[in-house]
Order: sequence, then structure tokens, then C-alpha cells
Amino acid sequence: MKRLTALNLLLVVLIAAGGWRLYTRAQERAEAERRFLARTIDAAPAPLVALPEKAEPARPAEYFEIAAQLPFHPERNPEVIVEAPAPKPRPALPRYYGVMNFGGPPRVVLAAAAGQQQKSYQVGDRVGDFTLQAIASEGLTFDWEGETVTTPYHAIRDNTPPPAPAGNSKPAAEKSQPKPAAAKTVSADAAKGPGLDLGGNFKGCVEGDSTPSGTVVGGYRKLVTETPFGKSCRWEKVE
Repeated sequence: MKRLTALNLLLVVLIAAGGWRLYTRAQERAEAERRFLARTIDAAPAPLVALPEKAEPARPAEYFEIAAQLPFHPERNPEVIVEAPAPKPRPALPRYYGVMNFGGPPRVVLAAAAGQQQKSYQVGDRVGDFTLQAIASEGLTFDWEGETVTTPYHAIRDNTPPPAPAGNSKPAAEKSQPKPAAAKTVSADAAKGPGLDLGGNFKGCVEGDSTPSGTVVGGYRKLVTETPFGKSCRWEKVE
């Protein structure tokens, strides 16, 4: 029994000594940590760094010799020549055949080119590659791709002679018979006759037609009136 009691006391002493040792170690560690955190360290001075000198900007003139001596092409030339595109040639102006004025806006008889179909146009209409801008007493004004072109009538008048009329099947005796003067009607052979159909029972006059006003040909009567642009000639269908 005495031995058991002594063994228990020894165990208690050992436990107490171990606990005290752990406590003292914890205190020492806490103190060492406090001293470490409270310590101040003087920073070392920053090292001196020598900055490089500022580089000069590149000058293109210094590379002309290198560009001119490219070894892959013996004809290398630093001077680039840019050729401007050749201007587009302006086409021929429309051909003129006459002007009309029936009390409204004037109209002109034109063809996009000689030998093509004739039509009456007013300001704003498209004639081939041109746009009719103005009709004046001295000439016409066209627009071609933003360019204004003014031309007198005589410069664009179509002086091509009209085609010869088809062969006449009437006998020579009938040709020689004179027509009554009061009727003011002549045969198609003796007069130029109506030209381009203008619509509304009207036809235009043929260039060089010298028949008098009032002449009736092919069911149409010739009418010649004075306008600010000169004489206006047309053929009106006889009702």
C-alpha cells in the first residue's frame, strides 16, 4: 500500500513538473515573438541607377540610301511616280432637229446620235448620256456627269439629208396633173410631209420642209407659229 501511494505521488510530481515546463516554454516563446515583432530594421539605401541618354528621333532622310540600294531589284527608286488616270472622253452631243412651243414648256426634237430615233424632250429628260438642263433661244444646255455643256443649235443640227422617198407607183400622167390651189393639199412627193409622231394627234416637221403653213399631207395639216424661240412648226391631224 505504501508503494502504491509513493507511486501516485511521483506521478503527480511528474505531471506538475511537465505542466510547469510547458507553461514556461509558452511564456518564453511569446516573449521571443514579441521582441521579434517590436524589432526595427533600418532600410538599406537604394542603389544608384544610371539612366541611358535619350535617343534621338529617327530621320527618314537617313534611310534614302538604304531604300535605293535594295539588292533584290536593280531599278529600285525611292521616288514613287503616281500616274493620274486619263480623263473619260466626253461622247458626242445629241443631234438637233427642231424646237416646239404649244403654249407650255418648250420641247426640242433630238436624237441621241445621228441616224437614231428622234423624240421630243423637255427640260430634265435624259438624252443618251446627257441630261437636258435648259432650252434657250440661242441653244441648249446639257449635263454630262456633273459637267455643264452649252452649245448653239447650229453646232448640233443634223444636216444629214433625208432619205429619198420610196418609188412612186403613180403614172406619169397623174403626176403631171396640177392640184387645185384652193385646197392647199399636195402629194407626198411634192412635200416633205409630217415627221416624228409627237403624240396627241401631232407630228413634227422634217428638216428643210419648205411647204407653206396650211398644207395638208397624209391627213395632217401644217401649222407654223411664232414663239420667243423663233418659228414653231408642227403637223396637226385633220379631223
